Amino acid sequence: EIVTHLEPTEPGDYPRLIEGAEAEALRQQIVQIADRVCARGAGHHIILRYSHLPKRIDLSMHCAVPGDISLPQAHLIAEKVERQLRAELPQLEHVTIHVEPLEDR
Repeated sequence: EIVTHLEPTEPGDYPRLIEGAEAEALRQQIVQIADRVCARGAGHHIILRYSHLPKRIDLSMHCAVPGDISLPQAHLIAEKVERQLRAELPQLEHVTIHVEPLEDR
């Protein structure tokens, strides 16, 4: 089973982007967590938005995994990254992780 979805890239009818020092500090934490779980350079293309819920944040990111693993294995890695993100960053509401082959990086 494969699930796809679209994500807007411009402001509109969805929560606004988090920018500036707050976003940069959070981005660094997210990259460190993803790199710790996967490998250095795995976490990238991080988009942070204020959630519809107060004091909550929505995250979309890409995570590079070895290209020779199966789709179920890649999904398990993404789940592991998400569990660690949620453990260390409790303000996260919605987390979307797109896996991609490490070789494409």
